[in-house]
Amino acid sequence: MNKREDILLTTIRLYHEKGDSVSLDAVAKEAGCSKTLIIHYYGNRSNLLSSCFGLICREVRRTFDDVEAPETHDRDSLKRHLTELWRAYFDYLKNNPLKARFFIQYSHSHEPLPPRYKTPEEVILRILDEKYSDLMRADPHLSFDIKCMVAIAHGMAAFVFSNDTEPTDELTERCIFVIMNGVMASDRDAPDGSAGPSEARNHAAPLKKSRSDLSVM
Repeated sequence: MNKREDILLTTIRLYHEKGDSVSLDAVAKEAGCSKTLIIHYYGNRSNLLSSCFGLICREVRRTFDDVEAPETHDRDSLKRHLTELWRAYFDYLKNNPLKARFFIQYSHSHEPLPPRYKTPEEVILRILDEKYSDLMRADPHLSFDIKCMVAIAHGMAAFVFSNDTEPTDELTERCIFVIMNGVMASDRDAPDGSAGPSEARNHAAPLKKSRSDLSVM
């Protein structure tokens, strides 16, 4: 790990501990470097936080790129591909909890976003448009369903990763199921091994309940 990356990871950790009050002095002390070096690399605190966010964005983008697209481009293939994209996204967030919380909190803050930044939702929509544009043009309802799905996913990621809830495998699988099927899907519709609504509520007791009853796909 080079010093630049070490500074970014230190900032992400301190942001989790101290919130928006994290300072360049605190980062320099924890990273074992001078404040002058941080200013040399990043200019100011705002650019430092933006660079942390950009680091996570690039990792999320690589996570999406690693998901293999099916050879066929029909509706069933699209649904399977979407499921794997969401699983990759939530697995990344679950396996990187400090980055996940920084990512969610920063994206909802008033801090400036990196240049040419694209949200994970925009990246997914671009991937789907590249792979399934003919299918989506032929079925305008499908395009609407996907945009609704993306909105639900954004909200669920904020539910799970912006507080102190420990995201379990069961909870993240339930998130994927809800994204793909709607928040009011019944227990009998859940895939084997996934939590039903009552079990998911037990896992996510501190979380606010969604009032949406939208079903997609």
